[in-house]
Amino acid sequence: MNKFDLPTPALCIDMAAVGHNLRAMQDFANGAGVDLRPHAKTHKNPFFAHMQLNRGAVGVCVAKLSEAEVMVQGGITDILVTNEIADPRKLRRLANLAHYAKITLAVDSLPGAADAARAAMDVGATLHLLIEVDSGSLRCGTQPGEPTLDLARGIMELESVTFAGVMGYEGHCMFIEDPDERRQQVHAAQGSLVDSAQLLRSHGIPVDTVSAAGTGTYDLTGSYPGITELQPGSYIFMDGRYRPLKPEFRCALTVICTVISRPTPERVVVDVGMKSLTNEFGMPQVLSIPDCEFYREGEENACIRLDDTSNPIRPGDPVELLPTHGDTTIAVHDEYHLCHGEEVVMTLPIQGRGKFH
Repeated sequence: MNKFDLPTPALCIDMAAVGHNLRAMQDFANGAGVDLRPHAKTHKNPFFAHMQLNRGAVGVCVAKLSEAEVMVQGGITDILVTNEIADPRKLRRLANLAHYAKITLAVDSLPGAADAARAAMDVGATLHLLIEVDSGSLRCGTQPGEPTLDLARGIMELESVTFAGVMGYEGHCMFIEDPDERRQQVHAAQGSLVDSAQLLRSHGIPVDTVSAAGTGTYDLTGSYPGITELQPGSYIFMDGRYRPLKPEFRCALTVICTVISRPTPERVVVDVGMKSLTNEFGMPQVLSIPDCEFYREGEENACIRLDDTSNPIRPGDPVELLPTHGDTTIAVHDEYHLCHGEEVVMTLPIQGRGKFH
């Protein structure tokens, strides 16, 4: 089937672009001498995780326990949960996954680490703990330096857990447009993270992993001395927000919609809205119509303003859109349509869709 014949809205993936992106990121990691642990919260599917692992990734990241369960069920055996988990019931479920895969959890407090250790002990498993350090995003994380050292010392005293190292996330740097400012901010963030790792080592605590980065900063972080692992996610598909900042990757993800009305010569209405195409980073780019503007997105439909009113587009015609944010658009769809050119070669369920726990 041709992708423009799909019932719409339809989420399509250009597999040639995916292949290019996977090679480009893995080649960078190999050249920089760092491990690549892609964040699976973007694609939410073991199929793509296996593609990343087959090209050299050491494992994957997930955001939530339920995403980790999807990955384990899909045969992924090395998983980092990058968000803290505070619910004892969830920690027990996570610890049970450690019977089938290496499970690492981010922690930023000794009570949180102790709860994870207790859950692991209760089910006879071992969890690996990575201290999240606040490297400037002002979200979760210990403060750099002595507070991180104090937590590491506490973790070393716990049973049923293994201290794995430290991680940070320079999320505040991802979309800084000025390259010099972005470099300065990223280096400041990684300096605090790497210095914390060195402080732990100077006190006899081994730090095997120093993990950080996102798609917007992978190159600066991966080149920073002392970083051992990268966690980018969006690079596999890319989107309109990242596109101007990281042109070395290709946009693989598009949404096909259908014109349902042309009430005036300059206005076209399509069957895509906020329930199938998120807009928190702005409106999508229309790829298949020149000289137009996507605007006024409602729940179920949206409008396109035509500069050229002689354009013959009419109800029933397909329109291809580039979302500005891939992750959240993916999260509202049930399936991918994998394409070679315009040909749909596979329909793939988004197994991590709705896995918010």
